Amino acid sequence: MGLTGSFRGLSITEMLQLIRMSKKTGALRITLVDNTRHTIYFRAGQVIGVECGRDSLIPFLLERGLLSNDDLNAAISQQKSSSRRAPLEQILLDSGAVTRDDLVQALTSHAEETIGALIQEGGGTISFEDGAQPQLKLEIALDIHNLLMAASVKADEALRDRTLPYVPTDVYAHSGQGKTAFAEKTMRLWVDHWRVFLAIDGNRTLRAISEKIQVAPDELMKGIAALLTLGYIEPVAGGRARRIALVVDESAMVQKLVQMALAEEDMEIESVSDADSAHRVLAERTPDVILMNVALPDTSGYRLCRQLRGGDSPCNGVPIILLSARDTPQDEKLAIHAGATAFVSLPFAPESLRNTVRSVLS
Repeated sequence: MGLTGSFRGLSITEMLQLIRMSKKTGALRITLVDNTRHTIYFRAGQVIGVECGRDSLIPFLLERGLLSNDDLNAAISQQKSSSRRAPLEQILLDSGAVTRDDLVQALTSHAEETIGALIQEGGGTISFEDGAQPQLKLEIALDIHNLLMAASVKADEALRDRTLPYVPTDVYAHSGQGKTAFAEKTMRLWVDHWRVFLAIDGNRTLRAISEKIQVAPDELMKGIAALLTLGYIEPVAGGRARRIALVVDESAMVQKLVQMALAEEDMEIESVSDADSAHRVLAERTPDVILMNVALPDTSGYRLCRQLRGGDSPCNGVPIILLSARDTPQDEKLAIHAGATAFVSLPFAPESLRNTVRSVLS
C-alpha cells in the first residue's frame, strides 16, 4: 500500500499499521474532504507528535486543569513579544507552567482523539514526508497499535454520544403531576430516565440535555417518551432555545478558550477553522453572535466580515466580534470599518470576553 493518495474510512488504520511495521520516520499529512488538516509524526514507526492546527495541545491541557488561564496568557504574550517561532507548548514547558508529563498526557489524548476521528471520516487525501519532525520535541514514543485500540473505543463512544440536530423549540418542563410525584417520592423510573427527568428545567433544549448528561439521542428520546407517557413532563410552548455562537478560528486553543469563557452563558458553541467552513455553517442556520479571528488560513477576518455584511446576507444584523493578536487602535478601527460590532485582542480575560458578548447581544 502506498503512502500517497486517498483513503476511505477504516483504510486509514491499515496505513497507520503499515507505517508501524515498516518503522518509518516522518510526517503523515492528512487532508479531509472539508479541508481539515491533520499531521501525525513518526519515529521508527512510533508516534512522537500530532498537529491539527496551531497550539493543538493547549485545549487538552486546559480541559484537564493542567494549565491556568494566567499562565497561558503569559505564554501568549511572551510568544508575541520575543519567541514567536516557538510553539506555546514549548514556552509553557520552559517556564515551568506545565511539566513534560502534562504534555505527554495531552499528546496521548490528542493522538487517540485524532485517530478516532480519522477512523470515522468518509475519506480524504494523504502524503508522507520522510524525515519531517514536529515543532514540539518531546522524548516520547507512542505505539500505534495501542493508540488504534484506544481510538476505536473513542470512536464508538462518539457515535453513541452524537448530539441531536438543532431544534429550537424542543423544551420540556416538569408537569404538576411530575412535581408532586417527585416531592412525594412516588416516582418509579429507570436510572437513565431519572437522569433525563433531573436535567429538564423548562429552559434546556433536548440538544442541551444530550450534551449535559452525555446520553445518545435515541436513548434520550426513549426517556422523553416514557416521561411524557407517565405524565411527568410537558412541552413548553415556544420554549426558549439557547443562543448560538459561531467561532471562526484556526487555533484549537482559541476555540477552547472561547468555549470555556462562555460556558456559564448557556450558549451553544459551534467552532470552525476557516471561512469556507463558516460559510457552510451559515448556509444552514444563523447564529446569534459570530467571533472570528482576523487571521484565517483561507482569507482575512476583515474580508469575511465585509462579506457577511454585504447585500441581503442573513448575517447582516448578527453581532460580529473580531479577535486579533494585534491590539493597536488602528487594528480596532480596521475591524469596525469592516463591519465588526466589537474588537477583542488576544490574549483576553474570560470575564472581558463574556462582557463583550453580553454587550453585543443586548
